[in-house]
Amino acid sequence: MTLPAESDGLPDFALSLAPLFDFQPGLFLYVKDAAGRFVHVNRAWLEMRGFDGVEAVRGLTDFDLHPHHMAARYVAEDAEVRRTRKTLPNRVWLVPAGGGSLRWFLSTKTPLFAADGSVCGLAGAMRDFEAAGEAHRPFAEMQDVLAHVVRNVDRPVRSAELAEIAGLSVSQFERNFKRTFQMTPRHYVQQVRANAAAERLVATDESVAEVAAACGYCDQSHLTKQFKRHLGETPLRYRKRARQPG
Repeated sequence: MTLPAESDGLPDFALSLAPLFDFQPGLFLYVKDAAGRFVHVNRAWLEMRGFDGVEAVRGLTDFDLHPHHMAARYVAEDAEVRRTRKTLPNRVWLVPAGGGSLRWFLSTKTPLFAADGSVCGLAGAMRDFEAAGEAHRPFAEMQDVLAHVVRNVDRPVRSAELAEIAGLSVSQFERNFKRTFQMTPRHYVQQVRANAAAERLVATDESVAEVAAACGYCDQSHLTKQFKRHLGETPLRYRKRARQPG
């Protein structure tokens, strides 16, 4: 999507189609400017987060709206979209949903371009992954697989097990999964478990070894290796940074 270049963020008329998204059940839309400030969110997003109107959100950043440890990961992903100038489709995230609850979402982000070709913002769309299959056939075919992984974060889940749920051979399942989510089933399982471990590190006082056991890792060393791979730092450093005031 190409937008006219303006020094003061995204122009108002660039959002003229946004009201259409207020009438898309289960779709949570947001638009941010180049500085990461929210410019627009749709009605479903507002209701999920408990805000009365867009004005209450406009100008805020992820750090104003989310726990620090979550906001840092969202902002890092936004930076990846701006840097690569490419759409980042179907990432799996835990997202605050009001009342202290967390829900798993499929998130797609795409850069917005000014007339001069520069990235002037990004737009994102999220769907609750358990409901996504109702609207999109590829997700419908994988809905039970996604739910199975999330409900079994306390143990390793193999591709053969997931292929059986999908009613496909392992090779067919892995091809279909990668085509739909742009990642292998193994990577998806690792990402979900790493996200679950991150939440436990912040929300509980469990030791790293206890978190590792709760999230299906062989031991603390295994968790640390996978955590660094997916989140870029050790579990202890992540917990310390996430719990720092502000």
